[in-house]
Parts: sequence; C-alpha cells; structure tokens
Amino acid sequence: MSRIHPLPARGGPSREQNVRRAGVSALKANLRQILRAVDEFGEVIEVTHQGRVAARLVLPPPSAHRDANGAWTDLQALAAEIGARWPAGVSAAEAVADARRDL
Repeated sequence: MSRIHPLPARGGPSREQNVRRAGVSALKANLRQILRAVDEFGEVIEVTHQGRVAARLVLPPPSAHRDANGAWTDLQALAAEIGARWPAGVSAAEAVADARRDL
C-alpha cells in the first residue's frame, strides 16, 4: 500500500499497537486493502488531510454488531407475529387506508 506508514512514537506508548496513517489519496487508492486490515487484523488507520488527522478507521465495538443483529432478529420476529395474525386477502395498503379513514 502506497503512502501508508506507521504512526511515529510521540511521548509514550500508544494505546493501539497497530496504528498507521494514510493520506486521502492513499485511502482512495487502497480502500479495500485498508478496510481488510481494519476488519481482519484490528488495525487502526488514521486518515490525514493536509498532514493533519481528519478521521480514524477502527472496528466498531463488539456490542454494536450484536445490537444490530439483535434488532434484525426482533424485526423478523415481529414480522412473523404480524403475518400470523394478518387477515387473508387484505393488503398493507388497504389496512393503512382503512386506519386513515378511522382518523
């Protein structure tokens, strides 16, 4: 990967061991490889713009992924429950139109 380099040590040890920097042009040119490094190896990539850090690419916390999966599971369960009680021959559009008439 071009123009991606280790973060220089500054005044003490870094919290992350695998921190690298990439300029915007290097990010564009190597996006797949950079995302793979973050996803598979847990690397932290600091994206620089005009020599200053503008963003950091990091893995989301494990709970964020689990929460998203839980939300989809909840939605699928709700859809199954609604589907089991839905009257035959009634479309969603008809049900909404009927509910609006009641307002």
